[in-house]
Amino acid sequence: MSLIVLPLTPLSEALMSDIEDAKKIRPILEAIEKRPLNGELYFYLGNAYEQLGHYKEAVNAFSKAIELNPDDSYAYHNLALSYGKLGMYHDASMAYEKAVAIDPQETDAYFNLGVAYTKLGRHKDAIAAYKSVIAILPNDSNAYLNLGISYGESGQYSEALQTFRKLLKINPSQTAARYNIAVTYLKLGDDDSAMFEYQSLKDSDPQMAEKLLNDMDESPE
Repeated sequence: MSLIVLPLTPLSEALMSDIEDAKKIRPILEAIEKRPLNGELYFYLGNAYEQLGHYKEAVNAFSKAIELNPDDSYAYHNLALSYGKLGMYHDASMAYEKAVAIDPQETDAYFNLGVAYTKLGRHKDAIAAYKSVIAILPNDSNAYLNLGISYGESGQYSEALQTFRKLLKINPSQTAARYNIAVTYLKLGDDDSAMFEYQSLKDSDPQMAEKLLNDMDESPE
């Protein structure tokens, strides 16, 4: 995918009608005019567009950066982020897959890949992505939380409970884990166990406890 930025197109001029936008974008475009084959400049351009909320233009810029530097895992990662902002989760997942193929230690890309898979309803693939994070960062509480949720979404309730309890061992103050344990029990029809978790939440996180209580009220008997 090519990025048409030289000379400035009417669209680019319109995007820079705001003075602050122009301050961020114009110097990079001027640098690209002098060094049009510099992939790093397109990467910076993509970042600037993304920060300004111009995600389509960010996609074009990151795509050009990748065209010039095909092994840039960060460009693939940021391209995926922009796709995600546009709700294009299939494209985002493919870009994240490229990022982790280039750099298998990039845990942020694995984590975000899991999120993209979840958006697509690919819960088993999301499980694999979060496990990849945990393999590198064994105490990553966010990865455990999303892993447990993905297990639950795929109907693997026993694995979900085990994962949330492992998370509580890593981070006992992680009330989202206790909330999700209760929700899992509700899905299993075990209201007594869900109520036990509610009692534990009342003191540590009253707001989340209230949300859980509402869930319990709405749960089919």
